[in-house]
Amino acid sequence: RMPYAPTAPSSTTDGQLDRTRLADWYRRNRARSQALFDLERTHVFLNHWQVACHVNDVPHAGDWRAFDLLGERAVVVRGHDGVVRAFHNLCRHRGARVVDGVAGSCKGALVCPFHGWVYNLDGTLRGPARPKSFGNLDRSRYGLKPIECEIWLGFIFVRFAPGLPSVKEMMSPYAEELEAFELEKLIPNGRVTLRPRPVNWKNVGDNYSDGLHIPVAHPGLSRVFGKSYAIEARDWVDKMSGELVEQPSPRASERMYQKLITEMGLAEGATWAYYKLWPNAAIEVYPDQIDFMQFIPVSPTETLLREAPYALPDDRRTVVTSHDAFGYFGKAYGLKIIAPQGVSTESEASAQDVAKIIRQIKAQKIPAVFIENVTDHRLARPDRASRLILRPAFRPGRASGRSWS
Repeated sequence: RMPYAPTAPSSTTDGQLDRTRLADWYRRNRARSQALFDLERTHVFLNHWQVACHVNDVPHAGDWRAFDLLGERAVVVRGHDGVVRAFHNLCRHRGARVVDGVAGSCKGALVCPFHGWVYNLDGTLRGPARPKSFGNLDRSRYGLKPIECEIWLGFIFVRFAPGLPSVKEMMSPYAEELEAFELEKLIPNGRVTLRPRPVNWKNVGDNYSDGLHIPVAHPGLSRVFGKSYAIEARDWVDKMSGELVEQPSPRASERMYQKLITEMGLAEGATWAYYKLWPNAAIEVYPDQIDFMQFIPVSPTETLLREAPYALPDDRRTVVTSHDAFGYFGKAYGLKIIAPQGVSTESEASAQDVAKIIRQIKAQKIPAVFIENVTDHRLARPDRASRLILRPAFRPGRASGRSWS
């Protein structure tokens, strides 16, 4: 039985919500927010699917990724048999973390760093430290506790308690169009980033699926999409998307992107799409990469944004960082340039140098050249004005892309 069930605002005689009482309802229940948050922990999050990582984050036997949620700890590990499994990150001896950190790899077993209990990669207990002190310990009873795990198009989802339908069933309305992006082949394209926000998780979720704020809060989207930004709502998934317009943007960075995507044959039918799965995860499809994004509740007034980028494999992809390279161009336009391997990145480059490098890129017929704001938290570093990265694009007619303001 639920310890507390907040009373919702009453409805009018025609079944519509009485909005005049809505603000008062929030004020009256503010003191109960922790109780409501506790209910959400049990009935919204622990029994719903959470993105842990991608299968190519753990490509080899012994590779592992950790994921924490509201006091629960999970570890995803690939076994010697190639199977990806999820367990409670909890030693059966004294409850210490079996792995510490976000990611890592072990040679042949998971070893608790506290008392040295050893677990095979399939979760079974190989043996405790000082086994004679445990007498006739039945090792079959003390393996790591498994967590329900589902792999959908390469992404690994976990949940800590039984709950709603499978990810496959919930994402079925958009399965066919997402399958076209070959998500299973994605490889990591950067680190997992965590950004705290002093708001309730529902505010983040509502904002993510809201289109009314786009013209005001994200004018760059309006310049690139025009009035095409659209929202669809299904039982478990919201889809937000926009089609690129032909009208040149007044902003140099956006205009450059429009020009490049046209020259690469990706402009026709190009869309950027976001798929938000209830309650707090999203897959974001861009031309240079695909991200997952989560808004993880921490408290009634705190939320942690968790994001990770992925891209299709490409031998030409490289990263070149230089404090001074493209300094002029970066200061003038606030951009980073994605460039192919072997392109010169001499320091103190002028605008003419940048133009020369872009011509080199075109001459090599690179399938994707993407320019983005230096303020992008996934790539920018405070001590570096520019960064040069090549990333693969999707095939013509299947492009989508990143938003900017």
